[in-house]
Amino acid sequence: MADTSVHDHEPEATPEEELAAFLGTAPARRAQRLAQLERVDAARAQLVRVRLEALGELGMELDSAAPTSLPERFGPYLRLARVGGGGMGEVHLARDERDGSPAALKLVRADHRDSEVARRRFQREIEAISSLAHPGIVRVLAHGEVNDLPWLALEWVGGASLEEVLDRLRGVPPETLSAQAFTEAVLAASASHPHPEPAHGAPFPGRDHAEVATRLVARAAEALAHAHAAGVLHRDIKPSNLLVTPGGRVLLADFGLARPPGGERLTRTGQWLGSLPYAAPEQIEAGPEALDARADVYSLGATLYELTTLRTPFLGGPEGVVRRRITTGDLEAPRRLNPAITRAQERVMLAALDLDPLRRPQDGEALAAALTAATRGRTTGLGSLPPWLRARRWPVDGRASPSCSRWPRSC
Repeated sequence: MADTSVHDHEPEATPEEELAAFLGTAPARRAQRLAQLERVDAARAQLVRVRLEALGELGMELDSAAPTSLPERFGPYLRLARVGGGGMGEVHLARDERDGSPAALKLVRADHRDSEVARRRFQREIEAISSLAHPGIVRVLAHGEVNDLPWLALEWVGGASLEEVLDRLRGVPPETLSAQAFTEAVLAASASHPHPEPAHGAPFPGRDHAEVATRLVARAAEALAHAHAAGVLHRDIKPSNLLVTPGGRVLLADFGLARPPGGERLTRTGQWLGSLPYAAPEQIEAGPEALDARADVYSLGATLYELTTLRTPFLGGPEGVVRRRITTGDLEAPRRLNPAITRAQERVMLAALDLDPLRRPQDGEALAAALTAATRGRTTGLGSLPPWLRARRWPVDGRASPSCSRWPRSC
């Protein structure tokens, strides 16, 4: 087989050509190839990694083809099995040998372990999440380093991601879904994971699916408020990073792209981080270093939109089309997709998705308060909302109206 090292290709090879060469490399040499490319051209290597992560989001387990010998023990935790991965990290089920309890052991992904940026980002995640203590944020148990490999042990959450729950609901008209249907989807998604939490009572109260989703995201916003108060930005909120359990817990997870207070810059000018369908306009146009709490609010608003309508706000078509839709605010009004959504719920949702960060709820606390008010005001639809929210202009003819104060080309 011909050698497919980095040096076999001209420096001007496009990221797509480099990605094709990577996929044509023997699995055992893929991590080495990426490390070589990073030494030759770190910016191009990062572009290749972004494309690999996009393939990973589609379910392609590219990192599993690059076997790496891992220790069995990380502090008091015995590693048992790999249970998931994405971005730059992978998660293993582990057992605390002191009491036999399960734990989630997070490591740098095999194909990123030679990347200094990945290792620094992992250390920054440890720094960010270790500073937080909230029942709605996955709890840190311990962290350390074994054989030059950093590790992070987190509480084992006996539930499923909202993305897994959504997968079980898609295809059903959202206005026909009940609170019980949501509960059953959580139970089914959780059953496929080790050590599922037992169900009890009515964990997700609400008159219908839209109210359940609004209450759930309000609780996630409360956890986000705790992070914002501590100066931590998540920067990658999406359904796959929100966990729900059969017992009714809602937890914010995966702080792999988080920025703690005073965190160093790890991206080049012109790069951006996050997941496109949930990224705020400024996240795409200005990059990660320009973000504040309002970008997290936007991403949580996009998550609520998807939960209540079973559709992402802007997804559909090529990447360039999605970017244009996000940066011009071109989305369909939620109530047109799900008439069970109240006017109050729609107003909060669209406020969180406003193009202008100044017109959104300013942090997780403000979003949680507005969502809670929306669930209490379902009789009149508007009465319990804050005056600033009731007074705003809203969708006409089923399309959301973009704000013109910051993004004039969309007006």
